This record gives sequence, structure tokens and C-alpha cells, in this order.
Amino acid sequence: MQKKFLAILLILFIFAFPLFSYAASKIIVSADFNTKDNDDFVEDAYKIDEAKFYWSENEGKDGSGCLVVECTTENDARYAYTVKAKKNTYYRISAYIKTDKVSYTDENAKGANLSIKDLFEVNGNIYGTQDWTYVEFYGMTGSSQTSFTVFLRLGGYGGTNTGKAYFDDFMVEELDSLPVGAEVTALYKETSTKQEFPPIYTDPMKVAGLLTFFSAIVFIVYYRYVTRHEDAVHEGLSTLQKVVLLLFIGLFLRLFLSITAPQCSIDVNLFSYWATNAAKHNFDIYNQVQGIDYPPGYMTILMLVGKVMNLFNAYGTLLGRMLIKMPAILCDIAIAYIIYKLAEKKLTSKWTIFLVCAWLFNPVVLIDSAAWGQVDSVLTLAMVLCIYYITQEKYATAGAWLAVGVMLKPQALFISPILFYALVKNFTVSKESVAEKLLHFVKTLCSFIVTFLLIAFPYGINIYDLFIGTADHYKYITVNALNYHFLKGNNWVRDSTPSVFGWSLFTWGMLAIVAASVITWVIYQINKKEKSVPYLMSAVLVYLVVNFGPRMHERYFFPIIALMLIALIYLNNKWLLYLFAVTSGVNFLIVMEIMTDLTVGGSDSKYKHFNWPDLTPFRGTLAFINVACSILLLVFAVMHTMKMFKGDSHKLWKEKTEEAIEPVSGGFIESIRMRMVRSKRSDIEEWSVDNEEKN
Repeated sequence: MQKKFLAILLILFIFAFPLFSYAASKIIVSADFNTKDNDDFVEDAYKIDEAKFYWSENEGKDGSGCLVVECTTENDARYAYTVKAKKNTYYRISAYIKTDKVSYTDENAKGANLSIKDLFEVNGNIYGTQDWTYVEFYGMTGSSQTSFTVFLRLGGYGGTNTGKAYFDDFMVEELDSLPVGAEVTALYKETSTKQEFPPIYTDPMKVAGLLTFFSAIVFIVYYRYVTRHEDAVHEGLSTLQKVVLLLFIGLFLRLFLSITAPQCSIDVNLFSYWATNAAKHNFDIYNQVQGIDYPPGYMTILMLVGKVMNLFNAYGTLLGRMLIKMPAILCDIAIAYIIYKLAEKKLTSKWTIFLVCAWLFNPVVLIDSAAWGQVDSVLTLAMVLCIYYITQEKYATAGAWLAVGVMLKPQALFISPILFYALVKNFTVSKESVAEKLLHFVKTLCSFIVTFLLIAFPYGINIYDLFIGTADHYKYITVNALNYHFLKGNNWVRDSTPSVFGWSLFTWGMLAIVAASVITWVIYQINKKEKSVPYLMSAVLVYLVVNFGPRMHERYFFPIIALMLIALIYLNNKWLLYLFAVTSGVNFLIVMEIMTDLTVGGSDSKYKHFNWPDLTPFRGTLAFINVACSILLLVFAVMHTMKMFKGDSHKLWKEKTEEAIEPVSGGFIESIRMRMVRSKRSDIEEWSVDNEEKN
């Protein structure tokens, strides 16, 4: 009898064990798609105009309804559903997926899958034509997480597909514990977990505000020091030695920030993905990887970075993150050195150091390259070199650098009118023959075309389609650029939207670009042949274009910072310095705001589920200041042209002049001795004055 009882208990335990292996669950979301009302599932895609989303009445798992995603071209398309969640909680996410001719172009294709927004992991990877397949995965929320977004998806970040994907019986369950043997996925980006820091650090914009405040304090204190002690002589390191030391400090600060500061993981991971694939496929990258919208110039740089990453097996590591940001970091340093070389010829040592620091430790420069990992410094370096060679009247070289810039990012075209203005001005004022003047035009055009083709040729792609495709990808009047159109409430609004006189927003934006070009042309032609003019008018033109033109992004303002600072070297005007400081501050806050709270979509766009209206008031203030700065910069350029700055009250420093050495018997050695005597006498006089002031 006892044996029978034990046998029964054993049988009951065997049958009951599977029940204990599953954790207790609570259904949070259950969608069978049997009705057409599925508004909570929002349509989203990399190429939104090339994806089809619809509800099918009878193609579901049991002959009822289901959701369908269809891509006729390579795409990453998905339904997005946002789940309200609890902190530190397990969830089971599941659905049935069916596919029809889903492509498998290479190992990077993601197929039909379930995934989480902002994460690269996908679950399912179903290709070809497959019947209904059950897909599930387990996830856990972070300590401060209150929601997550699930994608019912065809494709993925960096891996696109064609075909059809059907989704049915979508379910999200809250679990008390993780089932035995189950693997768990974090339902958040790793960089978003900040519970180990004090509360003040959980709001990036508070950090940004404090950093802006303290940067302003340092700027003011150093500015006051330089203006009061401009002529003071101190022994120690030379200007060059100080600059080299600052460059190393700036470099190591950026390397530190590249692995510790907040970043836009999607962009960094996408660049890493492109880099490793470029290293693998070399010049065939555009044929092997779909969705690349950067020109061959930057893909060549990423190819080299990818080879270094592969050498050290650095993909997905901190070293890999640092390497992806390295091109922009090195260009930061290069621009700082250019500022030094231009400033040392006209400024005292203290002012030279001041301007180098104004770029090297500028918060917007640091966050853009070292934190976000964007490429704007690489583009800015090419633009600065183009303008530099314009000032040297080496127009063919300037044309080559313009081509390099365009092949890095098409936004280099913003300064193309400046090169044209310079050629026209040279034609009107130069004493060369007409044939020589025309030759400048021909050589510059040929230099641009040859450089452009040399960079593009190895890739063997249709450049026209690439550039047009890039421009047409975001057909919105503004894409998070806090500019005039943002102030009008048109962020992520289709630029085909009718406006005044029935003309589209795009038409008005292009007219604004034409107007800005005409205004800068007039000012450029009126000014004498000053080296400041190309830098100043480039800054004015870029600022106006980004504030009033169509399809602008938040970081297109970036080159203005370098252009204004270099113009300051030649203009020696405190009002331009003040405007530079405000422009730097507001654009730092803009970049920080967008980077940490990236908004994708507007209230009337297909991306509306990513729009956060509560951010609009603060962003509106930043946009107003940004627009005001662009107008004030234009006003400054007009005032400078009209010679409205009289006397020396507006000047920051005394103009540096080379003291002529009088002929002295004894030749070169005696001349050097006399120069040292004069220098020593000057030091003694300054020491005496300083002591008198102290007494």
C-alpha cells in the first residue's frame, strides 16, 4: 500500500513539474488582430514611403485577421507598440510570424522578427516563405524604466529585407520570475541605466545647464585676465609648447569622454556596423550593405577604422566605441592647430591660447565628436581648409577641398557660393589678364570634378542617386533643427505642406536659401579684399541656410563655431566674440537636448509616436535664441561692411606688429643681440610698471 502511494506521488510530481517550471504570469497586452481597430500599433520604417502596412481580414493564423508589413525594396519596416512597464520586472513577449518571400541578401539581413526599439538584438530571423512560427523572448526592465517599445518587424538596424511579414496573436506578459533555463534580454540601452548616480545626474539637461554655466564663468574669467594682462611678459613655456600641451590635454579629454559620456547608441552602433562591413567588403560596401546614406568620402574613413577594429577585435567594445569617434576627435585637434597657426601671426601669446581653448574645450565641440560620435568635425575641417585656400587665392586647391567636403557630407555645399563669390571678385578686381582670370574658373571647376570622381570612382556607384536619395530620405521642413521652422511648429512636418500663397514649405525654404545667398554675395562684393571676409560670410551663409532652409538637422549649425572663431582672429571685435560665446552655448544645449531626448516624428507625421510635446517649450526658447543669433551675425556683417565700428573701443587686443630692426654694424649676430637687448629692456619696463601698481 505504501509503495502504491509513493508511486502515485511520483507520477503526480512528474506531471506537475512542467507547471512549476513556468513562472506565474499576468497578461499585459493581448492582440489577436481579429478587428481592424489597431491604432496602438504605429507604422514606422527606415524608408516610410517605400513600405506598406495593412490589416488582412482572413490571412491570420486561424483564418482571421492579422497585421502585414510589405517591403518591395530593401527596408526596415515595423509596427511599434509601446508597453507601460514596471521597474526591474521580467516580461515575456511573443507572437506568431509568417513570411512570404522575405529576402536573405547577406548575413546581416534580419528577416521577420520581434525586437525592442533602440536595441540591435532581434528575435525570430525568419526568411523565405514560412508558415506560422511561434516566436518568444524574455526581457527585463531597468531600475528606472517605466515603458518599452516592441517592434513587429521586417528588417532591422543595419540589416534590411524585402518581402512580406504577417503577425498574429501578439502578447506581452508580466512575470514574477524568470522560467528555468530562459535567457533574458535587457529592455533598455545600457547607457540609460543611471541609478548608481545621485539624482542630479539622472537629468542630462541639468548637467548640460551646469556645464554651460561653469563654461561661461571660465570664459569670462579668462577673458578678463587676458584683457588686463595682454602685454605682461612671463618666462616659461613658449606659445607653441603651451599649445602642444593643450592639444594633448584636449585629445586625452576626448578619449576619456568617448567611453564615459552619454552617446547616441543608434548612430555609434550604425557607424560601427558600416565600418566593419566596409573593412570586409572594401569598395563594394554599397552593393553589400543596404541603407547607407553617407557618401564615399566618409565610408573610406570608416573602412580604415573598421580594419583597425577588426585587427583588435574591437567591435562592440569600449575600444571600438573610441575608434569610431577617433576621426572626428583628430579633426578637432587639427582645427585647433589651424586656429593656432592663424592666430600666432596676429595675436599675442595669451590671446592665441585663449582662442585655441575657445575651440578645443568648447562644450558643443566636445559633445558632438567625443560624446555623440558624429562626423561634423571632419566636415568642418574640410570646409575650413577650403575657405583658407580661398583667402590665399589658391582657388583650385579650395575647389579640391570643397569636393572632399561634399564627399564627406553634402552639407559642404552650403559654402560653395563663397568659392564662386571669391572667383567673381577676383575677376573684377585682379590686375591679371582676362584669360588668366577665366583660367581660375576652369582650374577650380576641374579640380572639384577630378577630386570628386577620384573619391567616388573606386566604389563604382551612381553618385547622383546616392545624393538624391539622401536628400529625399527626410522630406520634412526641419528634422530637430531648432530653427525658424521649428518656431513655427513645423518640426517633422512634410515640406510638401502648403503655406503662404499655396506654395509648399520646401519652396519657401529654397527661396530663403536663394535670398541668403544674394545677401551674402552683396556683402562679399562690397568688402575690400580682407582675409576675414570669406570666413565671416561663410558663417553668415551657413547660419542663415540652416535656420531658414528646408530639411535641416540639429547639427548642421556646427561649422559656424569654427568659422566665427577664425573670423574673429582677423576682425578683432569684442561683439563677435560675445556672439560666438552665445552661439556656442545655445548650440551645445541644442545638441545635448536632441542627443539625450532624440525626437523622431511630429504631431502630423507617420513618426508621431516618437514626438514628445512636453519638450517643445524649452526647445522653443533655444530655437528663438538660435534664430536671433543668426540674424545678429548678419547685422554684424553689415555693420562691419559699412565701417560702423569706429575707433578702438570694439577691439579686443592690440594689433601685433613686427618691430623693424635697425641696421647695426656687426652683421647678423649683432642684430640678434640688439633684439635681445630691446626685449630685455621691455621686460624691465613692464616689471617696473607692475611694481608701481602693486605699491
